[in-house]
Amino acid sequence: MSFSRRRFLSTSALVSAAFVLKPAVAALGKSSPWSTGVNRSLTHTKIDSTSKPFHAYGRETFEPYVGDVFHVRVGKKTIDLKLMELTTVEPGSTDISAGKTVRTDCFSMKFHASKQLPATANAYHLSHAKLGKFDLFMNQASNGRAFVQIAFVNHLI
Repeated sequence: MSFSRRRFLSTSALVSAAFVLKPAVAALGKSSPWSTGVNRSLTHTKIDSTSKPFHAYGRETFEPYVGDVFHVRVGKKTIDLKLMELTTVEPGSTDISAGKTVRTDCFSMKFHASKQLPATANAYHLSHAKLGKFDLFMNQASNGRAFVQIAFVNHLI
């Protein structure tokens, strides 16, 4: 099958235009919020009135809840996580710096789990009676026989 130069160039132009105007549709056959045909299901998602964006949670948000129980679903099980401590994490050495050090609200959260969570680091969907629902990236830490999960949070101030 032979193509003329004109047919090749017009086909190339059409494909290029498709990628520029609707990259997700052309590449994946799906609509995306960044293409001109916005996927309405992504723009009109329901937001739970009890949930707050996690970036709005600082260290002071969690301080009153040390000792409280948070819940996480792992598969079909609900596991209780008791917030045991909050620790302020100071920035590392600022001796070698190209400029001003950015101020952050950095802290770690230590949870004791009622049952063992998967050994790999993962983002979990936590829920709390007063704080609502939010996602938190946690990793296991060893503490003898206790099931301990650690999360580090670092917000720019």
